[in-house]
Amino acid sequence: MDETRVPTYPISNLIPTHPTTDNEKYPDVGDPNPVVKLGVADADKGKVRWISLTDDAEYIPRFGWVRDGIIWRRF
Repeated sequence: MDETRVPTYPISNLIPTHPTTDNEKYPDVGDPNPVVKLGVADADKGKVRWISLTDDAEYIPRFGWVRDGIIWRRF
């Protein structure tokens, strides 16, 4: 995931004696979403084969194989 264009949002933890703030990438309404790519790595050769996704693929919560060469995904 490339989150370069996603704005940073401060997350405050007020529970400890000394509160902390972490900055997380978080797209609000109208902000750019992360750019997503899905690749399959060959464990023996170390090569990555990139899977073609539609242009609106911003989130891929689940994917799997139907059979050799055919992938499914759920939004």
